[in-house]
Amino acid sequence: MIIAVDPGHGGDDPGATGIDPEDSTHRVTEAELNWTLAGWIKLILEEEGHSAAVTRQGLEDGPSLAVRAKAAAGCHCLVSIHHNAAESPGARGFEIFVHKPEDGEVRERDMALASLILEACRPTLDVWWIPLRNPPIKADVDWASRGRLTLLAEAEVPACLIEICFMSNPLELLAALQTGFQVQMAQAITRGIIRFGKEVLHVL
Repeated sequence: MIIAVDPGHGGDDPGATGIDPEDSTHRVTEAELNWTLAGWIKLILEEEGHSAAVTRQGLEDGPSLAVRAKAAAGCHCLVSIHHNAAESPGARGFEIFVHKPEDGEVRERDMALASLILEACRPTLDVWWIPLRNPPIKADVDWASRGRLTLLAEAEVPACLIEICFMSNPLELLAALQTGFQVQMAQAITRGIIRFGKEVLHVL
């Protein structure tokens, strides 16, 4: 399979920010965390014999959402990696967004991709004490604060956007900064993607 892996934000758009719980002088950007986790996903996919098309090149690169969607053309699916934030430090949890047209329903393959990734991630989230948001899979126009998510709406391939955890929550940010957590989450997301290829696309 060829998987488009999108490390959200980048360039002039750092995304959310958080303060490293172990070093108050270190301000962590979402773009940085997204890039690191996407790199692990790419590495693990390639170790499993698949190809990963990363939608941006380094922290200084910040292509538009339309460009990222076009970069996924010809791939088997698109997975966009993000980390969440909220005004309250008590906000917690993992969630996945899929696109729902205002006058239609979520595409079956988008929901299948999100569901298989969610199932694969549950054990790792439990180990790291990261709960699921309610509901854990959300349609963008119904739930996202930004409404319609451009990247998902313009993607021509099965696509989902994963919010790993909350950078505004000190415990979740502490986990997100750990290499062990990053590797385990990348392994879990990869397992979900590969199951999608086997069970839904029948390409493996």
